[in-house]
Amino acid sequence: MSQAGSDPLVGRTFDGRYAIHSRIAAGGMGAIYRAQQLSTKRMVALKVIRESAMSKPNIVKRFTREMRATAAIDHPNTVEVYDFGQTEDGALFLAMELLEGRTLSQVIKDEGPMDPERAARVATQIALALGAAHREKILHRDLKPSNIMLVDMPGQPDLVKVLDFGIARFLESAREEDLEALTMNGRVMGTPQFMAPEQITQKPLSSASDMYALGVLLYLMVTGRAPFRGKPLEIMQQHVQKAPRPPVMYRSELPVWLNSAILAMMEKDPAKRPVDAEAVVELLKRPKAPDDVPTAVPDRQVNSLQPPVRDHSLGELAGPEDSTVRTQPNPTQETSAITAGKVAMVGVPVLLLVVLLGVGAAAIILWAIVNMA
Repeated sequence: MSQAGSDPLVGRTFDGRYAIHSRIAAGGMGAIYRAQQLSTKRMVALKVIRESAMSKPNIVKRFTREMRATAAIDHPNTVEVYDFGQTEDGALFLAMELLEGRTLSQVIKDEGPMDPERAARVATQIALALGAAHREKILHRDLKPSNIMLVDMPGQPDLVKVLDFGIARFLESAREEDLEALTMNGRVMGTPQFMAPEQITQKPLSSASDMYALGVLLYLMVTGRAPFRGKPLEIMQQHVQKAPRPPVMYRSELPVWLNSAILAMMEKDPAKRPVDAEAVVELLKRPKAPDDVPTAVPDRQVNSLQPPVRDHSLGELAGPEDSTVRTQPNPTQETSAITAGKVAMVGVPVLLLVVLLGVGAAAIILWAIVNMA
């Protein structure tokens, strides 16, 4: 069956403003389409949330509030929001930047576990995007591989784009109005494999909750497997009660610093996790090996045989072609040295003359005594 035949929106104009070309993906709450915005002629990703799930007036207000907040996030690693609203027949929609790339789930499926350095670069970009959202008081709440897009740009491979900011918070707050309609098959909102313990136990969420999900994502990136497995309820129970096996146990060559960063982000207690995105970015910086750390060497080396010189500024050191330390000439010292030399040059001949005269005088006296006798 063709896509146009299976999806009534494909091939039609949505809300009189978007010509829908094809469906990109579909989920329980709606679908995402490749569409052209007629007023600007640009291609967009159009996310349509089914009207059957959005029947309460308050839900529409919350959607509008969340989408306005999402549009305020301005960061290279987040998706640009162009438009949002509600159609006459009740469907909510969100028009976003159209990206050409692969989701993180597709990359892992196609290529297996990622190179640790590459995984750290991807996770760093995700952390930066989360930090930008957190500054706008927005939590993602549903971070997972399908919400991460990797786009290859000229000179910038693996450019990360984090999707669906605001949607998760909107759905979670809307759940209070219509629990039965908005919980997917009666389950807790969110994706069990990536939910923080406090999200599962219905405790207050914070930026640390998103960082936990990022830690799980990074675990998956470097090992190719989620830290906990089983049925959804079993997975959620493990997130709350069970410590994850260190990822290095599944991948022995994993760097120690990356293994430690993942476990720090997956601490059960939010207070023990990195406090914010900036702290995560620091954790994900590869520490330099001892051989990579430059040794502090003075600009001008000092001859170890030269006696230490005190009370001289750096400006008094010799130039780069002379490795010894010199002091500025002291006129008093120079005069003293010349005077001593002159005394030595004059004193030696005089002394020799005195000695010769003494010997001569002694010889004359001896001759006189002999002759008188």
